[in-house]
Amino acid sequence: MVVAYSGQAACTLLQYGCEAADQLVRAGSSPQDHTARTQAQDALLQPSLMLVAADAARAVVAISQLLRSETAVQQLYGDPGYERYDVSDARDKIHEQAGIAAGTACQYTLTLAGTLFRRLCDLGVGSGNLPPSFRLPSDIARALDAISGSQLLAASAVSLVDSPPVYTITGLTQQVQDRTCYSVRVACVSAVRAMLYWQLMREELAKVGGSAGKRVSGGLLRAMRHVAVRRLQVALLDQLAANAGMGEKLQEAGEGESCRRARSGGLAGEEQQQQQRQQQGEGWEGSSGTWWLAREEAKRRQLLGMNQVGGDGSQLEPGRTRQRTAGWLEDYHTHIVRATVVDWHGVEQQEAAAAGVPAGPPPLLAARLAARAAEALCRLCRGQGLGGAYAPAPEWQFAKAQVRWHPSGGTGY
Repeated sequence: MVVAYSGQAACTLLQYGCEAADQLVRAGSSPQDHTARTQAQDALLQPSLMLVAADAARAVVAISQLLRSETAVQQLYGDPGYERYDVSDARDKIHEQAGIAAGTACQYTLTLAGTLFRRLCDLGVGSGNLPPSFRLPSDIARALDAISGSQLLAASAVSLVDSPPVYTITGLTQQVQDRTCYSVRVACVSAVRAMLYWQLMREELAKVGGSAGKRVSGGLLRAMRHVAVRRLQVALLDQLAANAGMGEKLQEAGEGESCRRARSGGLAGEEQQQQQRQQQGEGWEGSSGTWWLAREEAKRRQLLGMNQVGGDGSQLEPGRTRQRTAGWLEDYHTHIVRATVVDWHGVEQQEAAAAGVPAGPPPLLAARLAARAAEALCRLCRGQGLGGAYAPAPEWQFAKAQVRWHPSGGTGY
């Protein structure tokens, strides 16, 4: 319990740090602004902080999983010494904190990805005009190495796919259910945008001269092919299908043994098993239909966690409802396809073999997932999605998208 509550505190402090760094990015261009921005970003790029963030996200998820059991709750809080302790309130808070922790972990990952992406762009990476003598600066290489070494991407993915299924946990208030669902949905947006940054950086770093570029590119690929990230990719495609009203095509609820083993992938003492699972392609196979948010949206036939989201994706005041999802929801779905199906096709077999991971799912599964995603996008654009999807009318964001995009919404590298 002490570890879990320490995880909550770490996530809260990290959230403040990310918000401060993001505000500085939008600040002025004076030398003082530039210095403050660089100092804040350098603090967030510390490898030790990445390790703490990953551990904190996993700790909060672990305790929320424990408190899904009535027996565990009674064992923890049933002692006479807790007579004045509000047990239900404690459980509500930890589940809500699990959703917030998912948002923080994904926002931190996105902040790191955006920072490193901008610094690489400033160096000319991705411009096509790098001189043969160019070498990756040591501080950027060190930060990119830490991304894969800390398993932060995997921890962020776990915080989403293993977030508490609040609509099936008895005793939770409606307010906690809605708030947690909203936090998870916002976290998904951050996670997908971060995946696009890592994807673009990996592609361009592989072209950089010297050993550092290829090393960090391979490290990013291994991080992006972690079992937990694979599970998240399938979960996001499930959500796309559910949003399109294709819930009947999701598998029956429940996890297979491979998914239960994959849940703990990357934790201490399992490195060898993790490597074997990655090489065997686990995480993609058997994961469809296991994510609670996609299942609930398919079951209820409505978009969940949207009541606090405005037309531009920003948060609304309590009590207000969304009026518009066209545009930003289309962007989200487009980014899902880019971070999954397009990503799998963008990795060469030779590159994947050098990194010790598969380029993508087994061919038949990849084809099925791609076909389902294409059908889902067509249904959504025809107005056949769940109520509120692409309202009041689609803006055809997927059709307008360029072959290569900037994850913030623009085009080009």
